[in-house]
Amino acid sequence: MKILLIEYAVGTGDKGIIKEGRAMLKTLAHNFTALGHQVYYPAKEEERIPGIAVRGEFFRTVEKLSERCDAALVIAPERDDILYELTSIIEDGTVNLGSPPNAVKNCSDKLKTTNILLSNEIKAPEVIDEEEWINKKEKKFVLKPRFGCGSKGVMVVSDPQTKKEGLILTRYIEGEHISTSLIVGEDEVLPLTVNEQLTSIDGGINYLGGIVPYRTERWNEIMSISVETARIMGCRGYVGIDIILSDEPYIVDVNPRPTTSIIGIDKAINFELADLILRGKFGGLPPKVEIRGEHKFLLEEFD
Repeated sequence: MKILLIEYAVGTGDKGIIKEGRAMLKTLAHNFTALGHQVYYPAKEEERIPGIAVRGEFFRTVEKLSERCDAALVIAPERDDILYELTSIIEDGTVNLGSPPNAVKNCSDKLKTTNILLSNEIKAPEVIDEEEWINKKEKKFVLKPRFGCGSKGVMVVSDPQTKKEGLILTRYIEGEHISTSLIVGEDEVLPLTVNEQLTSIDGGINYLGGIVPYRTERWNEIMSISVETARIMGCRGYVGIDIILSDEPYIVDVNPRPTTSIIGIDKAINFELADLILRGKFGGLPPKVEIRGEHKFLLEEFD
């Protein structure tokens, strides 16, 4: 098959996220080519990544390639509707191996995601307005972009005056920062791994890397909530879910796209991730994957 991999930072030269983006693209490109597929990807500059790099105006290149390829997968930030727009383009031109546009739209809006989850009795940090803030006993809260990507722009605050337009305020939950990774098909969901998120908190919450897998006796509890969350949000393909593990798992973000954890997952499981993504779309997911070891990755080590 001709597979189009659209990674926004590599395609546009976005320096702020290009190291993570390149690492994810390289992982998936190696996966698909190892299975015998021909990979195409938009690139701003010359890249040492398997497949055929195609230069040109980014969105126009995506349109052209989506019409020529058999299937496509998008890796892009949710901010400014970037992930939604790219997903919509490939839906018009080829087979989308990821989540549909409506699911992407909902997951990109952190306020909407929180409200959807809470209305379905899934634990998530509640959104708080300034009046509630004054009456709350807690002294710490999380301030984050309503439309954002990962931990970028996320702050731990205690002053209500820091709230600005475009940001939402949520309850601060003490707990372990973890994530889950799943492959969601039409009729079946394959849990992959629970992952430890390496973070630092110095006013902001900074994502430093991860350890795959995160070994815990609460695996079944965490994965059960994750599977239900992915289904409620209408996700398909690879899905990454950010969680604070406290007395219960609290869902922080739903990422309807490949996440940085795939770099560790690729080395930790007994399947090619690309194979599972294709099976998620076309059928035939295995009942489970086997974990072959522990793998740690750090963003500072990406080239």
